[in-house]
Amino acid sequence: MHVGYKRILLQRAQTHAYKLPVISGDGQRIAFVSFASDLTAVVDDRAQDVFVRDLQSAVTTLISAGTGATNEPSGIPAISGDGEFVAFGSRAEDLVAADNNGVVDVYRAGIP
Repeated sequence: MHVGYKRILLQRAQTHAYKLPVISGDGQRIAFVSFASDLTAVVDDRAQDVFVRDLQSAVTTLISAGTGATNEPSGIPAISGDGEFVAFGSRAEDLVAADNNGVVDVYRAGIP
């Protein structure tokens, strides 16, 4: 049975793809990764970042924003069933205080 397709994100920057999409259990939010720097009003550091798109409000939020610009990638998102939290891995050292171990850490972020 074919249920149909619906495009939920428009490619804004032709050189930056969206990848690894995951959808919340309620179907309202999709987490994904991208190198695009024009998906949100937040100035991006040009590293691969984790974003969440709220399908009801049509708002995209940068989730893996740190306090600096380390240019370290974030990725492999997972989203909670209710769409309230995203887990992801990152090498960025500015997501939490005193993270200077130089390896990928796993984070959980609430979605505003």
